[in-house]
Amino acid sequence: MNNTERTGPDIRVALTAAARELSPEPIEAGPEQKPSSSSFAKAVLGGWASGGGGPSIKARLRSAVGRLYRAAKPVLRPAAFRLRAYLVAPLLTEIQGAGQERHRAIFGGLHSLRLLIEHNKQSQRDELASVGLQVIQETQFALELLTQTQNQRQQRLETFLADFERTHKAVVTRLEGIEEAFTARLERTDAEFTARLERIEQYAYASARRVAVPGAPGEVLVRSSVGYLLCPASDYPLLATLVDAGELDAEVGTRLLIQKLLRPGETFVDIGANIGMHTLAAAAAMQARGRVIAFEPHPMTHDLLRKSLVLNGFAGMTDTHQVAASNRSGRLPLHLGATCGHHSLYPFEDADQTATTIDVPLARIDDMIDASTSVDLIKIDVEGAELDVIEGAAATIGRNADVGIIVEFGHSHVRRTGRSTGAWLGVLQKFGLEFRAIEPTSGSLLEWTPEQLEAVDSVNLLFARPASQVWVRARGDA
Repeated sequence: MNNTERTGPDIRVALTAAARELSPEPIEAGPEQKPSSSSFAKAVLGGWASGGGGPSIKARLRSAVGRLYRAAKPVLRPAAFRLRAYLVAPLLTEIQGAGQERHRAIFGGLHSLRLLIEHNKQSQRDELASVGLQVIQETQFALELLTQTQNQRQQRLETFLADFERTHKAVVTRLEGIEEAFTARLERTDAEFTARLERIEQYAYASARRVAVPGAPGEVLVRSSVGYLLCPASDYPLLATLVDAGELDAEVGTRLLIQKLLRPGETFVDIGANIGMHTLAAAAAMQARGRVIAFEPHPMTHDLLRKSLVLNGFAGMTDTHQVAASNRSGRLPLHLGATCGHHSLYPFEDADQTATTIDVPLARIDDMIDASTSVDLIKIDVEGAELDVIEGAAATIGRNADVGIIVEFGHSHVRRTGRSTGAWLGVLQKFGLEFRAIEPTSGSLLEWTPEQLEAVDSVNLLFARPASQVWVRARGDA
């Protein structure tokens, strides 16, 4: 079998095929022969042999043909290749063109199909996006509607709860106010009755022992609820009150509060000491162990005060100064009132009461009390000059954080100084002080407004800083 790759016409094959077609019988190879490329020559010469030609001619022809084939092969084979290439080239070109056309058609179809698929995909995406957008919009609308409904319900609920809370608070506040008012009124009533019963008991006891003894010219010795007091013989209102009640009616609550606030070893400053009712009460509360500093500008009243302290055994713990406490030093006329407790540095509204005056020295509390002295309680009763005293004691008040200050407030006194109630209170409040009104009988503390202060002739007020121990002691907790 010829395994040579055929790239053109093969002459040997052509001759063999022609001989096979012309032979009447098939040519069979002998047992020792093999098919060869000279089959065509054998077929031709075989015919001749039947006529008597002989095998030598066959051999010679076979040899000649073989040589001719071998000689022509180098020339014929390239020519056959070129001929085949020439003949096949148009066909290949046509086939390639047809293939390219087919490829282009296929690619065009594929491109159209791809475009169609892309178009369908885009259409589906657009449709899905439209449907999704519609679903989202419907969902958002439903959510907004639900949120709006919930907000409205929440607002209605909050409004209801707020109204209920306000109503509840108002009811609770009103009930608490009623309870507090009832409790306070009950406590005041109880305190008043207790104080009155105590006073009745004291007055009954004092009445049995009360005496008024004439002393040196112009002096009368009276036994009071706080001890022996020397009084001016000409001060009949004072003598009548002391002989009848044993103390000044309007000052009972203040005296009880002073005794509640002070402890042994502390310091009490009495500004406007008068005959010494509160001075003696403070000294007795401290059990003669402590210090009392008293200021009284009137010469005679100051002398009586000093003698009363000696009589009661408190002279050793008391310093007395015959000066009028003010916001400056110097001298001023002291306007004398109808009783020794009403003298004032300010003129009275009644012209008849301002006819008599005496000159008295002035001094500042800050100049009279050493900075190292710890002051626990100050009482100020100077008939209208209270703010002048406060201004002159600013450093002392500032140094003593726990100090308590008892000050008389009289609306008529405030008017005489040209100040308003608010301005008067503001001078003390700038020190960080709060105030309570002192109940005149029991000494209990009351929360009053400026309007309530203006509605009474006079009332004593207790001032102290919010964290001061004064409030604890005033409540009786210490």
